[in-house]
Amino acid sequence: MFDAELIGTADEQRVLVLNTAATAFLFADADRDGNLDFDELSLMIQRMNVTSTFGSSREEVSAMFEFFSLSEDEALTYEMFVVLLSHCEVDSGLFRGLLKFATDVVEAGVQVKLNGRIAEQGTGTSSLVSKMMGSHVFDDGSPAWRESVEAAFVLCDEDAGGTICKTEMQLAVAKYPLISQLMRLPVAMSDVEQMDYMGEMYDMIDSDGSGSIDSAEWLSFFCPDRQAVPKPIEWDADANPACAKVTGFIFDCDGTVYQPSGLIPGAASTLAWIERSGFQYVLLSNTGAQPFDAVYDKLAALGMQPNAKPLPPGRAYTAADAQVEFMMSDGQLPAGSRMLILAPDERCATMLRTRNHTLFDSWEIATTMDVDTAKSWSMHAKARLEWETARAASDAARAVTGEAAGEALTDVFGEEAMAAERGDSGAVADTVLGEPPPKVAVVFFHDGRIASDRWSYELIHAMTILLTFGAEFIYTATDPVNPSIDARYPGEVFPMPGPGMFVKMLEQSMPPLSSARCFCCGKGGNVGREFMIDRAVHMLQEQGHSGERDSIMVVGDRFDTDVRAAVLAGIKSCLLDTGAHTREMSDAFPTDIPSYWCNSIAELPPRGERGC
Repeated sequence: MFDAELIGTADEQRVLVLNTAATAFLFADADRDGNLDFDELSLMIQRMNVTSTFGSSREEVSAMFEFFSLSEDEALTYEMFVVLLSHCEVDSGLFRGLLKFATDVVEAGVQVKLNGRIAEQGTGTSSLVSKMMGSHVFDDGSPAWRESVEAAFVLCDEDAGGTICKTEMQLAVAKYPLISQLMRLPVAMSDVEQMDYMGEMYDMIDSDGSGSIDSAEWLSFFCPDRQAVPKPIEWDADANPACAKVTGFIFDCDGTVYQPSGLIPGAASTLAWIERSGFQYVLLSNTGAQPFDAVYDKLAALGMQPNAKPLPPGRAYTAADAQVEFMMSDGQLPAGSRMLILAPDERCATMLRTRNHTLFDSWEIATTMDVDTAKSWSMHAKARLEWETARAASDAARAVTGEAAGEALTDVFGEEAMAAERGDSGAVADTVLGEPPPKVAVVFFHDGRIASDRWSYELIHAMTILLTFGAEFIYTATDPVNPSIDARYPGEVFPMPGPGMFVKMLEQSMPPLSSARCFCCGKGGNVGREFMIDRAVHMLQEQGHSGERDSIMVVGDRFDTDVRAAVLAGIKSCLLDTGAHTREMSDAFPTDIPSYWCNSIAELPPRGERGC
């Protein structure tokens, strides 16, 4: 079908194929659920129309699913898809089809639209998959999708005239299997039926009926403007029966219950109404520097007394509390781990030691670091990463059954090691891999400020070295700034650097495919659902709530933390206009869609209950 020698060495071919990963995954994910099921992957390979070492596309996909010990009812994540492209045979239909597409892309000069997609998107569902939930006609604005669509236009525009005629689009679909994937071209069609299908598709894209499609029409069809983002409805506890079904409230704190200037008007009366109604509530703060009792202290100082009583126990929790639980969870940071922990004071160390003093005392902890020490620690981080990679490859190889099992294990461990242990996969893994090196992590327990304001170029340099060589990155929140006030400027709110400012900078320094080593424990974070929102739901249950998620709502002022946390947890959310974000900003957060909006916390109760 094509001359592989013109493309380069096997390694160069593999790189080309990997550069198509995001585009291929996006175009094949027909139901936009962020995974590829058995039929979606089979259909993609079938559309490629290439020969392979397998008898059929379904047989090839069966082998892929067996590699991951998946049944046909399960699905491949993006991470698994990348692993497949890294390990699949060069004669497989998947590899040959994507290599053909990649080669054509290079020849057409649009490889820049595809290169780097893996590096920018990462491998976790909190990065690429979350950006693909609205792919195809319901685009959500992700760069991976838009640039892939732009590349498809250039490939269709055979004469480079800036427009696509019907013949050019039909020829491109026949030549480029991934473009037929973009068009959702059914495979069980005759030539005549395909011509009719493509004709109808062409007329839909050609919105002005001119007989040619320009790039604006193409992008408008596959990447509709942000007006398509659903808007929340106004919260009205009197007129909307759905509002009355909410009996459990998870409140953000800063910008929702209080501001730098004090309590937000109506906050105390709303909590009083919840208590009188027999409902339940929890206050969640994304602070990474303080435990839950600091929330109690702050509210007491501000005079918060629902129903003229102090805030009851079991009502507050912070991102710092959640991060302690995450770090102490089984196997996350085993005994002997090494950590650079940045915090404003010793409270985080006290929290960790109180939670598990034996494990805490086994860790080697630094609170600042120079470059030379970072280079020394980085060798441990590198060794640990290599050990984990080998262990993962070993586990995957051991999961393979049949004749392929021995070959897979030999690929991982080598013939000599397999012979020495007489093919015992468990024994050879233990012998070759040995004891795991200490895990290394950079940990943030701060809201932007650390002890003695020790931010320096050398400290940032040290963290960059650690993260580049494989250290895990653990932090509480991605808020870029925090609010502050100055009595000399009444009514003004000034930004202070938040943790997210430093997180974003350091994540940019991490190698491609590093997102699996980043853990955000606060609201909206990739482990925040389990360690913060699920904890809040449990706290509601301890107060007597049923725990039914359709009767729970997160109330907050930020799309990227409060609303996102609710979306990831599968519960309702209400955006308030009293803090960092307003509902007019929704187009900037197309996947963080609140259920409701409300002017302030004071307007959550029915009108007759407000201010009581």
